[in-house]
Amino acid sequence: MAVERVKDFFKDTDVNVIELPESSATVALAAQALDTEPDQIAKTLSFLVDDAPILVVMAGEARTDNHKYKATFHKKAKMIPFDQVEDYIGHAP
Repeated sequence: MAVERVKDFFKDTDVNVIELPESSATVALAAQALDTEPDQIAKTLSFLVDDAPILVVMAGEARTDNHKYKATFHKKAKMIPFDQVEDYIGHAP
């Protein structure tokens, strides 16, 4: 389970992993569950660059800037299809 892997990763640090009883699957749901604004939520987007997965973490309401993406990765932004994310990243979106 992904949560257990995250907890194990942070076990020897000062990071406190919070598990919510309600869904936090979207930025809006996470903001609601934590009683905060959507831009206070970090979201992770999964892309493929030459068949290798990369993760981009950004503010909840931010959008991918295609020009900056291409300048950084030298490729057009190509998100991993929803049904393939778990295979590439190791957990479901």
